[in-house]
Formats: sequence, C-alpha cells, structure tokens
Amino acid sequence: MAVEESRSRSEWQRTFRTFADEVMAPHVRRCDEERAFPTAIHEKAAAEGILNAAFPEELGGAGLSYTEFGQVIGELSAVCPGMTWTLVFNRGALHPVVAAGTPEQKELFVTRLLKDNGYAALGRTEPDKRAHPLAAPPPAVRAGAGLVQKGCVL
Repeated sequence: MAVEESRSRSEWQRTFRTFADEVMAPHVRRCDEERAFPTAIHEKAAAEGILNAAFPEELGGAGLSYTEFGQVIGELSAVCPGMTWTLVFNRGALHPVVAAGTPEQKELFVTRLLKDNGYAALGRTEPDKRAHPLAAPPPAVRAGAGLVQKGCVL
C-alpha cells in the first residue's frame, strides 16, 4: 500500500488498528514464546507507513505530531505492548537527531534509514543511570573546544 501524504488522524488510527488486528495479533504468542524479533511484521509496518508516521515529511515521514502518534500507537499497544515497543522504538532512537541534528546528520541518519527501512539503536553509557532514559544527567555544556558533562570531555 502506498502511503498517502495527507491521512487524517482518524485514518491513521484505522490503519494502526487494522494492522494490529490483522498483522500483529496472529503472531504475538509465537513471537513471545520464541523471543523472536518480528522482522516480517516490521517490514509490513514499514510498508504501511507506520514506522515512519511520527517523522517530519521533509525527512521521509508522514508528519504526525508526537501527540497524534501517541494517540494512534495505542491501537498497536492494545494488541501487544512488547511488540509495539520493538517496532516503534527502533525509530525512536532517531528522534534526538531529528530534534537537534544538523541537516547533514538528518540526511545521513534519518532520511536514509527511513528510506532504506533500516534499524536504529540508542546507546547509553552512563553506568550509574542504568537503562532509564529519563534518568540521564543534565545536558553537556561548552567548555573551551569541547563539551563537558560530569567531568568528561565529549
């Protein structure tokens, strides 16, 4: 299905609901039992425009706001929150680049990945903060030629 550039929120909600019921639901138990990444489901979600829905149109997304995306993502979560997290967070790792990246970084990391249906990952290196993204230390600050955060030059 070709992704339409002008879907309304209610159309997106129907798309997400149909996808959840028809594509995700039949495979939830098997994926859980096998602890398998849902590659085929990921590919179908990409084809439907679901994975790129919350990215700006100029970067290859559908342009849903985070609020709109949050409202429609509940359709997937109602079927399987774990699989939803797996599908959605793959792209979630790109949002820091969307928010603060240079045009070159956006092209290299966001536009290309969305176009090629690639995978993204978000790495954390603060051992005292575990995996909780909201527990991150305050932003780095400029200090001379570099950035300083907790005494480390970045």
